[in-house]
Amino acid sequence: MTSNSDVAATSTSSLLSSPAVLSVFLKLSVPMAVGMLLNGVHTLVDAMFIARFVGSDAFAAVSAVFPLQIALVSLAALFSNGASVLLSRSLGAGRLQDCHRIIGTANSLALGFALLVAILTLFAGPWLLGEMGLSDKLYHHAWLYLMISGIGTIALFSLSLVADIHRGVGHSNVLFLTILLGAVSNIALDAVFIIALNWGVAGAAFATLLSQCLAWLYALRALGRMPSLRTALRPAWQSPWAKQIVLQGLPVTLMYLGGALVMLTCTIQIARLANMQGESLLAAYGILGRISIFITLPMIAMTHSCQTMTAYHAGAGNLELAGRSVKLALLSISGYLSLMALLLGLTMPAIAGMFSHDVMQINMASDIAQVLYMALPIAGISAVAIATMQALGKPGLALFVSMAKTYLFMIPLLVVLAWWAGLDVMWYAFPGAELMSVVLVTCLVVLNRQSLWPTVTKEVAYAAGR
Repeated sequence: MTSNSDVAATSTSSLLSSPAVLSVFLKLSVPMAVGMLLNGVHTLVDAMFIARFVGSDAFAAVSAVFPLQIALVSLAALFSNGASVLLSRSLGAGRLQDCHRIIGTANSLALGFALLVAILTLFAGPWLLGEMGLSDKLYHHAWLYLMISGIGTIALFSLSLVADIHRGVGHSNVLFLTILLGAVSNIALDAVFIIALNWGVAGAAFATLLSQCLAWLYALRALGRMPSLRTALRPAWQSPWAKQIVLQGLPVTLMYLGGALVMLTCTIQIARLANMQGESLLAAYGILGRISIFITLPMIAMTHSCQTMTAYHAGAGNLELAGRSVKLALLSISGYLSLMALLLGLTMPAIAGMFSHDVMQINMASDIAQVLYMALPIAGISAVAIATMQALGKPGLALFVSMAKTYLFMIPLLVVLAWWAGLDVMWYAFPGAELMSVVLVTCLVVLNRQSLWPTVTKEVAYAAGR
């Protein structure tokens, strides 16, 4: 007798195993990209609500905390992304029992770590904000926003895991609706809490927390298509799988966390080196930070789709389809980012004007953007490389690429250039680090080409990460 979960798994496998790579890529990436863009819109709208209805000081404070928010998201991805990769590979190999073990272990990791992060935020948050050098009038807004965000990490981690389970099994439409619900409800709650109830930055933080809870409830209910997977969410523990989940998720987490640390480094440099215009420069960088997140969301959707397809084909031992998936993702992402670079170069003053009426902030944002997005067209190469190495069971190589771009290239360049030549030159660290990471990826792929592809066969021990 065939169970509902078996039928759902067969349907998922039929989609991912299709040789029509372009069709599968579009079915996976387009709904996810649209949903993530809508989610990005809510982030931008959230910023606009704070800037317009709470005040410029509140917006500057929330901009200072924004890197810490990204850090929380990156930590959530440690378990959700790792579980998603292993799920896709196990489905490709037809190992449904492994899927159940992966989900239960990932949920235990996510819940335990979320509780730890919430406690650390409450106790270490004030010290961290003090180290950032924020003025007294910014500190209050920043701590209030960070405190509520920290308490809400359990909702964030739970939503991230369930959403990535849907991604791992190919439920792109469910993932789209989950993101859509979270974005729309967040915007609506922003209007209620910030405008109607006048709760200020606390209203924005509570709106985000409640919208995450609503999206999680929907995504959890949608797992009813595969009841055994929803049952598998009950906390469980399998030490070998726990190790592999962390190893697989670590490269993406460090990449996202690196982005947060880069933003934090810039914020600290601005706070310490800028003079009378420091708060305007901080607000201008806050605008660019949100724009950067927004334009990279479709890239993340395409990268995740590529990773899901490549991992599935790797699990099935089909190297030809895995290679085609990677090439398609590289072409699609490079084309998209080239278009974004052109549009940003032509319209940045108008875009910055949507966030602020301050002419100085608009001009600062426009000037910084000319340098910041100089190497944007090639920014997807390292992201695709990291996702592909994970999918092929090479988390160590992916981890090295992820760490090199941020920790060996970007952050040292930011600190050195700011100290040596000031804030105007500091922004050249962004295109410089991007070029260096592309050179590194090219060298690693050439040197490891024979060891990457031939090692992926049906007989691979997936729990061993090979």
